[in-house]
Amino acid sequence: MSKEKIIKIVDGITITKPWNRDMYEYNDNVANEMKANIIDAINIAYKAGDIKLVNKIQKYICSYGMGAMYSIDEVYREAVDELDRVQNFWLNDIYPDMVKDGIVKGTTKSFVGYSN
Repeated sequence: MSKEKIIKIVDGITITKPWNRDMYEYNDNVANEMKANIIDAINIAYKAGDIKLVNKIQKYICSYGMGAMYSIDEVYREAVDELDRVQNFWLNDIYPDMVKDGIVKGTTKSFVGYSN
């Protein structure tokens, strides 16, 4: 078993290698906030019938787009289903770009333990 190496302390969470339980719990809370913001954005776009924005959000979540042969309902459902399963490392990669594009608002905290 490897010994924990303390890297730094962020928001009261001790960052270690390998990761510790507190880091996973903290990151899961950050992910929940991000997912809530994403679901709000996609729900607003869906209710407005904005297929272009629903497609854009779906592509961020899934890393692939769906062609014109899919209805807004199908694209929306794919995005929502995948968002439920998306990994924290993926959110860490896409969320800043979604904020920059004005799709979602920033979060109160950021993930810890990922190299940026």
